[in-house]
Amino acid sequence: DLVDAFAAEVASCWTALRHFAPAMVARGRGSIIAYSGARSASSGERGTRAMSSEAINQMVREFALELEPHGVRVNALAPSGDQGEAALRFLASDVSRHVTGALVVIEPGWSVIRRIEESAGARPDQRT
Repeated sequence: DLVDAFAAEVASCWTALRHFAPAMVARGRGSIIAYSGARSASSGERGTRAMSSEAINQMVREFALELEPHGVRVNALAPSGDQGEAALRFLASDVSRHVTGALVVIEPGWSVIRRIEESAGARPDQRT
């Protein structure tokens, strides 16, 4: 059911953020990376996964604002399928020490295709 699926995805992210943040705040540094959905971020996909991904993205932004003064970064990664390993390593490393509150989307061009179709006047039901 929609409510249960949405609640499970959002609540599990919230629980993990609340669980790991205190130890990182105590250390004065850390990187939390939440999993989000690539398709919902760029393709206009709708439904439970899209709604929960957007809720997680907003949660990441809120936690990033809250934890940044304590040296803890919070970002979301939205890979397509099994892609995204390099982005995950980047976000977890000190190389990304100035990146927080970001949604890193790894996708095969859905956002570009959508914009091209929209500019050509294609209706949503005619999209490929």
